[in-house]
Amino acid sequence: MLSSFAPTPTSRKPTVLIVDDEAAPRAALSQILREDFHILTADNAGTAMVTLDNHCVDLVTLDLKLPDCSGSDLLKDIKHAHAETEVIMVTAYGSLQSAMDCIRHGAAGFLLKPFNASELLAISLQTAQKKLRLDQLRPLLTTSTTLWDPEPACSNAWKALINDYTAMNGTGSLSASNRDQISPLVPLISDLLETKDRHLLNHGSRVSFYATLTAHRLSLSIADQQSLALGAL
Repeated sequence: MLSSFAPTPTSRKPTVLIVDDEAAPRAALSQILREDFHILTADNAGTAMVTLDNHCVDLVTLDLKLPDCSGSDLLKDIKHAHAETEVIMVTAYGSLQSAMDCIRHGAAGFLLKPFNASELLAISLQTAQKKLRLDQLRPLLTTSTTLWDPEPACSNAWKALINDYTAMNGTGSLSASNRDQISPLVPLISDLLETKDRHLLNHGSRVSFYATLTAHRLSLSIADQQSLALGAL
């Protein structure tokens, strides 16, 4: 049976691990995030991994240059040992190539120093909220057999999933009444893909992007463009 995964008012405050070898950036990040997150800090990769092994960490902000290993290598270690922990790279030495490499290895975002406080807080909150959604979707997909049953049980299960997802996001109905807007089913499908496999999501997103470009060049209607993008996912 499908169970609700809407968050409760008593949901815990997410925990962020700030990994930076310099004290000033660690202090600045802590100051920006402390109202919305429980704060943990580490000044090197070794301490970061020990902290991750001993605490429930939702989000890591990770400097690209560390004294004992590169941030990109630590990112790989984090995603290998703690795949469900989200990571945002924060660095003064970034390039387009390094950003692409980090995203490919599972980083949720990439910010350059000196960072904008509002931007950092926004992406941190968005990433933490995404992790909450994925954490609640994973057991749902594992335990619910009705999602794959014949009609009408399957249809009812998916309707319940959509309603719960809508309630969790506070986005209103997921029924696409305005066909001139992006289908609100896309975020749900994106989260479902990421829950299953981040690489699958990346592949689907690329295919959907190119499908949308093709549809636009063919001057298809907005509704047809949405259908093509959704199908490509």
